[in-house]
Amino acid sequence: MVFKKGQIAWNKDRRTFINCIVCNKQFSKSRNKTCSPECRKINWINSMQKVYNSEEVKEKLRQNILNQYQNGTRDKFKITQRANEVCRQKSIDKFKSNPTTKIGKRGYKLIYIPIKGWIYYHHYVWEKHYGEIQKGEIIHHIDKNPLNNKLTNLIKLINQSDHMKLHKFGIKKE
Repeated sequence: MVFKKGQIAWNKDRRTFINCIVCNKQFSKSRNKTCSPECRKINWINSMQKVYNSEEVKEKLRQNILNQYQNGTRDKFKITQRANEVCRQKSIDKFKSNPTTKIGKRGYKLIYIPIKGWIYYHHYVWEKHYGEIQKGEIIHHIDKNPLNNKLTNLIKLINQSDHMKLHKFGIKKE
């Protein structure tokens, strides 16, 4: 709305002003008790310091930790170990709800498994149904499509030599 010369705004003299609790600067009343974001930050820091810097609280915390060490209920190695277990469990929970996958340089699908790291998806599928793959054993895609990881499309070969023969001569149908 544009005001003409001499016209008075309807809310003139209705605005209330208060003083900022940090810098004591006068400002138009809002839902905050401070005049600016900087003053809000200073106010928050001051309130936290009052809570945690009181000597009573500090002394209670010191006594509590000292008692835990004396009783043997607080052990920094156990605390670290527990924190690592919690972190590991979070990683496993994330894997169960939404596993991370990607396509590798050679065209094979990879899956990230906590603790193990990145492994081939067809190995993951095979291990899930038939157990661990021994060193030297090869999981082969029958249709030679590295993205088709259905169990019916996978076979296990004993060694690399058999795998090379299979690629050279193909599967003999009887």
